[in-house]
Amino acid sequence: MAATIEMNFNPSKFHSSINIPFPRSSSIENEYFVYQQADLFSNSFSAIEGIRRMGKLCDVTLKVENMSFSAHRIVLAATVPYFNAMFTHDMIESTQKEIVMHGIEPEALEALINFAYSGRISINVNNVQSLLIGASFLQLKWVRNACATFIKERYLKLIPL
Repeated sequence: MAATIEMNFNPSKFHSSINIPFPRSSSIENEYFVYQQADLFSNSFSAIEGIRRMGKLCDVTLKVENMSFSAHRIVLAATVPYFNAMFTHDMIESTQKEIVMHGIEPEALEALINFAYSGRISINVNNVQSLLIGASFLQLKWVRNACATFIKERYLKLIPL
């Protein structure tokens, strides 16, 4: 059963009912104000991540081994260089609904997709190697560098000085 929502907002009525008198002067006419909502993008990506987790509006499924991950092409293209190249050029995958991935572990792909939506990733001794390989494959230099730093810091703790 489809729901109908009636919208009665008429911007022309609203606009015509407001009259704010400003003094006419050349100095005030050249002034302007720029509003920027600092948290708009982080809040939007958080909402998009929630939409993805519900399986809504997803337009691509990434498959690796026996696992599938739904996502939004626009988010992947905007945040992952590998997918940007894939989706914005004439590669066959740019139009496919399902893309089979090779050379990356399912858990790493899932974590890196989550990173694409949140900008956060948890690196530990159990996943650092697969994340490093996956991040290198997907050209996510930030995650690759974070993995390298994690390994270096743990390695230096093992060396007696």
